[in-house]
Amino acid sequence: MPRKLPSWRNIAISEYDKFAQIQLIVADLDGTLVYHGKDDIYLKLANYIMSLRRHGVFFTVATGRTLTGAIKFLNSLHIDKAIPVILYNGSLVIEHVNGVIKRNTTISSKSLRTIIKLSMLFETYVLAYYVYGPPLPLFNRTYETIHGWSNYFQPKRDFNGIEIEWSSSIDNILHESPTAILVKTNGDMTVTEYLLNRFSDIQDISITKSGVSDNIEIKPVNSDKGIALNYVSEMTGIAKKYILAIGDNDNDAEMIAYAGIGVAVGAASRKALSVSDYYCEYEATEGTIQLLKTVKEAIRYFTSKDKKSDI
Repeated sequence: MPRKLPSWRNIAISEYDKFAQIQLIVADLDGTLVYHGKDDIYLKLANYIMSLRRHGVFFTVATGRTLTGAIKFLNSLHIDKAIPVILYNGSLVIEHVNGVIKRNTTISSKSLRTIIKLSMLFETYVLAYYVYGPPLPLFNRTYETIHGWSNYFQPKRDFNGIEIEWSSSIDNILHESPTAILVKTNGDMTVTEYLLNRFSDIQDISITKSGVSDNIEIKPVNSDKGIALNYVSEMTGIAKKYILAIGDNDNDAEMIAYAGIGVAVGAASRKALSVSDYYCEYEATEGTIQLLKTVKEAIRYFTSKDKKSDI
């Protein structure tokens, strides 16, 4: 079981030492950073992130969102351009400032066809997400596109705000391989369970559940936030023991388990808690702020202690 996050109220100086050595903090977005409350809480969060950066601690995000859906948060939180961000639940690692792709894992078009055929037996719609590279406005080419197939409902845009290009036939599937697939059922759990069972036979995919019960989030096999974080570690040269990960849901479990210190915010899922070293008292943004405050206090304590020892 995870321990309560150390603080000056329940001080444990020996535990503070490892928090003081953290060089990179990676946080989930929805349910961990994103909080539907007052806007000033994000300013407080950004101030802590910038303050830690002055102490040599980098900060980045690992989310199931697309770049389009995450970019406003990345900009408002002043994510350092030197550290890549993790999108699509680990399938995509990019430099968010210039859009350069560092890692992109995909699902075969053959598997997409199978998923569509199975899904169209019921009232569902299927969205396939394609990532092409940095935006090229002169050629009218977007960074991310979505192709959809539906037999009951066709929303204009997805959750991230990207316009959906609906297809009337399975023959219209692009030859390119999608980075992620979303299957939206009509809320019938019998249908959802049937599809999950049938999808389990498809070799090059894995299923992620991160929120809404009638969403089936599909990503490439051997692709999750933990694998992506390992790639970021190798890319930046920051060893895992100096990395801290914080999240709230099942799709955060791999990165929480991978990191040198794994933390779950308040009201996290059982799976996220089961692999965490610590848990926060508070949920969502307030929990993340509590964590950032802990790291900052630890750094200040040991910096002050070192200065005293030099006298």
